[in-house]
Amino acid sequence: CVRGDHLFEGTKKDNTADALRRNRLPVGEATSWAKLRAVDVLAIRAAHAAGAVSFCALGRQYDMSDTTIRYIVRRRTWKQLL
Repeated sequence: CVRGDHLFEGTKKDNTADALRRNRLPVGEATSWAKLRAVDVLAIRAAHAAGAVSFCALGRQYDMSDTTIRYIVRRRTWKQLL
């Protein structure tokens, strides 16, 4: 848009946050780089909540690092899924 009243000054981080708030960026499996589907994320969270599987074991199962699995479980990533 070229209307001056639609523009505001900010950093790249501000611009990205604004785009996310307005649902103008793809998230989750809608991105081209997603390695998991929403169903996988929910299964990871359920398996860990049940206490039967460690981050490392889930990482091996889904070919992800244990840190990535931890971020999924703790909702640092895939926040859009409840």
